[in-house]
Amino acid sequence: MTDNPAEHDYTEVRIHLAEEGGFWAEIPDLPGCVSQGETYPQLFRNLAEAVELWGEPAADETAAS
Repeated sequence: MTDNPAEHDYTEVRIHLAEEGGFWAEIPDLPGCVSQGETYPQLFRNLAEAVELWGEPAADETAAS
C-alpha cells in the first residue's frame, strides 16, 4: 500500500477542517471513501488505506454470499 493517495486513479480529494480538530477528507470519485486525521501526514496515510479498502466488499457483504 502506498502512503500517497495521489498515486491512485481519481481526480479530486476534498479536505475539510474537522469541527473537533484535525481534518477529514473525501474523494468524490469514490462514493463513501472518507477518512480523517489530526495532521496532514496522518490524514493522507488514513486516506490511502481508505482508498485501498474502498474497492473491497464489506465484511457483512462477504458473509452474506
